[in-house]
Amino acid sequence: MDKIVGPGGAAVNTAKLLVSRDVAIDLPAGPSEIVVVADDGVDEELIRQEIAAQMEHGPDSRGFVVRVGDDLEAALAEVEGYCAEHVALLGERAESLAGRIRNAGAVFVGRYSAGAAGGRLRHRGQPRAADRRMGQVDGRTRARTFMKTVTVQRR
Repeated sequence: MDKIVGPGGAAVNTAKLLVSRDVAIDLPAGPSEIVVVADDGVDEELIRQEIAAQMEHGPDSRGFVVRVGDDLEAALAEVEGYCAEHVALLGERAESLAGRIRNAGAVFVGRYSAGAAGGRLRHRGQPRAADRRMGQVDGRTRARTFMKTVTVQRR
């Protein structure tokens, strides 16, 4: 076996770390974060699924819901304050914030751009909640080390 890759919960992460001296792994997973920004009327089950998909990463994972309501600017300020790994925008008003979010690792726009699926496709330089706990995953220094990237995915 050359390399072990793929998502998983705490048990998968522990197994990867145990064998990482003998076989390459994609990266150590860790806690995850998501902020779901939703318009009034967005399917509550969809919101629950977005949060549940990130909570499987472990007990340190965090999920929040921000309701757009009448004040779009207040919703934006709340989202920016979280500085989350993932932000899911659900509903027409919430989706209008896509180009304005600066403090997130990845922004997922619309009901068919689920954060759980998109996390595997994201930019390699996207910060993860685990990076703050584990230190650097990739020790090489390059120009992009000093750049801040926010990935926006639409479906």
